[in-house]
Amino acid sequence: MNLYPRKATYSIVLFFLLFSSQIISAYQVPIGIPESPLNFEQTPPPRPESWTANPVSETNGYYYINFTTGSDSHQYGTPLSPRRTIPFPIPAGSYIEIDGRYANSLGGVIKMNSAGTADAWAAGSKGPVWITSAPGKEGSFEKYKALAYGSNLFISNMLVQNKSSIQIGSMSEGYGATNIVVRDSEFIGDPLTGNIALLSAVGHQNSSTSNIALYNNVIRDLGDIYNPNDVDATCIGVSGYTSYVWILKNKGFNASGPGLQINAMPPRTASHNIYVGDNEFYNVRQSGMWVKYASNVVFSSNYVHNIISTPWSPAKAMGGQYEPNGLWMINNKIHDTEYGIRIPSTNAIEDTDIKVYIIGNVIYNIHTESPVGTSSAWESAGIHIQGAQERYIYNNLIFNTPNGINISSTFGMTDIKNNIILKVDANHTTGQGYQIWSEHHQRAPELLISNNFFGTDEMSLQLNKTNFTTTLNLDAHLNAGTTSEVSTNFSGPVDVTQIDLEQISVEGYDNSLLWDFGKDMYPELSTTLSELLNNNVPIDRDFLRQERVLGSSVDIGPFEQQGTNSNIIIPEKPGNVQIILQ
Repeated sequence: MNLYPRKATYSIVLFFLLFSSQIISAYQVPIGIPESPLNFEQTPPPRPESWTANPVSETNGYYYINFTTGSDSHQYGTPLSPRRTIPFPIPAGSYIEIDGRYANSLGGVIKMNSAGTADAWAAGSKGPVWITSAPGKEGSFEKYKALAYGSNLFISNMLVQNKSSIQIGSMSEGYGATNIVVRDSEFIGDPLTGNIALLSAVGHQNSSTSNIALYNNVIRDLGDIYNPNDVDATCIGVSGYTSYVWILKNKGFNASGPGLQINAMPPRTASHNIYVGDNEFYNVRQSGMWVKYASNVVFSSNYVHNIISTPWSPAKAMGGQYEPNGLWMINNKIHDTEYGIRIPSTNAIEDTDIKVYIIGNVIYNIHTESPVGTSSAWESAGIHIQGAQERYIYNNLIFNTPNGINISSTFGMTDIKNNIILKVDANHTTGQGYQIWSEHHQRAPELLISNNFFGTDEMSLQLNKTNFTTTLNLDAHLNAGTTSEVSTNFSGPVDVTQIDLEQISVEGYDNSLLWDFGKDMYPELSTTLSELLNNNVPIDRDFLRQERVLGSSVDIGPFEQQGTNSNIIIPEKPGNVQIILQ
């Protein structure tokens, strides 16, 4: 296997830590995502003793803001005598508490221009800027968009509501942003929210946005999900000229647009190194997580479910179109959508092969509102790919879907290994879909199929209009006349009543007949990803973050078990292989 024959190159970007805190982050980024140089979990500076002393007095660098009752005659403010507005610009080493509603407009937006530095924090002189809600007072941004730019800024524990949003950086020149964190905040939209993202990071060609962390926020209730028109009210958005963004542990739901949208406009080179992990998106329209023009994007360990189809765009949990080069989708949990993972189309890029990696995902309960036929491989599936030139699909579990893996591409290479694909009969007019459906290719070098597990009673694959119902016939066909690696697939009866996927996603499963039958591509995959990201990022961990190789080789499927199969042989009769998922 030759991953990335043309090595992409990016200059190494050096970042400084925000505030050299001795606190070690308790949060561990998921597999495939590098550690952020920002200590986004660090504790804010303590409140000044002067705010609780007798008498109460102001302290240099500590701002107490109440937009309704405060006065800017106070330089800093206190809880008893608050200042009215956030200073502009905000000096380094500022600590700002917001008491109640804040809606100060400067040119139609709430401007937060941070002059923070990367030094250890010292009140009023150096270090990052902190903006947070006053304890017990529910500080909120309201009425206007809150624009955050400048450098070294933390926004935490805020409520964003009543037509407000937070945007980091700007599509207009002069609002560059770097080292900015938005965390632990709640964003509430309304049914009249239009084409907007409640939380976004955007940039301009001459004033880009980089090194951003969006962590542990809730974004909800934006736009009208019953609107018959295309209203892209998006939970989280990332636009062009925005790179090195960590989107971690957020929850987005009830939106008339996507959960996450990455760069809807060219050029592709304007956005790269976007890392999305441990998020949950549900009850949003069109897509849970989507990429259009970006390079080196990692979706890892996210939970995406219950996506809503529209007349103009079918529901899909995650994927991309146009130019999503170097898109890695690793160890995600996906269910209740029309497509699990989808790449419907991509552009031709001179001297570049678009590559996508679909690894270790659990995809189940995929369905449509109308019955599915067998007219083309564009039909609903756990995974559907038409675009990209190189497609690597490894160690996924796909279950209870109309089809398993559908490839409708007319060119390029698809490598399908170590997957478990079961029960592909959901909502079918014929009563049976295909575990693998390759509409135009049937063997190497365009199509490689090896080390996969299929259920005997339902096994059905179609490769370029040829049907296969046994692994013996399938492997004989794949190996006929090829000089590529030998294909060996497996099948066996499966009692589907014993499959509890909700429980599996928490505990995994333990079945010795899947142990060590996979092919180990993970050293090469880890090297490829590490070279792309200029960072050591091994991905040799399974869906439950266990070591990928615990025996002599990789297990089939997304879970690596503790045991070792001492008799790694091809079963003499595929019908004798049994699997119990419990």
